[in-house]
Amino acid sequence: MDTILAWDRSLLLGLQEYNNSFWDYIMYWSTQKITWIPFYVWLVYLLYRSQGKKVLFYLVAIAVMIFICDKTASAIFKPLFHRLRPCNDPIIGSQVHIVYGYCTKSFSFFSSHAANSFGLAVFLTPIFSDKRLIFLLFGWALFHSYTRIYLGQHFPTDILAGMIFGSGVGYLIYRLTAWGLRMRHK
Repeated sequence: MDTILAWDRSLLLGLQEYNNSFWDYIMYWSTQKITWIPFYVWLVYLLYRSQGKKVLFYLVAIAVMIFICDKTASAIFKPLFHRLRPCNDPIIGSQVHIVYGYCTKSFSFFSSHAANSFGLAVFLTPIFSDKRLIFLLFGWALFHSYTRIYLGQHFPTDILAGMIFGSGVGYLIYRLTAWGLRMRHK
C-alpha cells in the first residue's frame, strides 16, 4: 500500500510539473460547474433532437446517475477512507501546485468530478451514434478529471477510481433506462 501511495504522490507531482498562469486560469475555471452549463444545455438539445419525448426519461436517469456517483463518493467513500487531498497531504502538500489558494478541506478518495463526467459519457455513448460526439464526451471527461489533478485536489488513483465507478454506474443506469423504456412500450 505504501508503494502505491508513493507512486501516486510521485505521479501527481509529475503531472503538475507543467503549470503556468495561463493553465492556472483555464484549469481553475474548467473545474467550476457553472462553466459547463452551455455544454450541458447543448447536450440536452442533442438528446432531445435524437430522442424526442424520451428526453425526459433520460434526463431523470442522468440526474439519478449523478446523484449516485456524487453521494457515493462524498457520503460513503471519502468519509470511509479519510484520504487527504494532495494540497493537504503532510508529505507533499508543500510541493503541490495550488491555484488561487484553492484547497478544500474535504477528503479526496474518490473523485466525484471524475465519476460524474465519466458516468455521463458512458451513459450517453449508446444514445449518440456520432463517433465525433462520443470522442468529444470522453475527451471532456478526461480533461474535466485532469483539472482536479492540476489543481492539487485529487491524486491520480482518486481520478482512476472515480472514472471506473462512474463508468460502471453510467452503464448500469443506461441499461436500466433502456429496459424501462422497452417495458413502457410493450
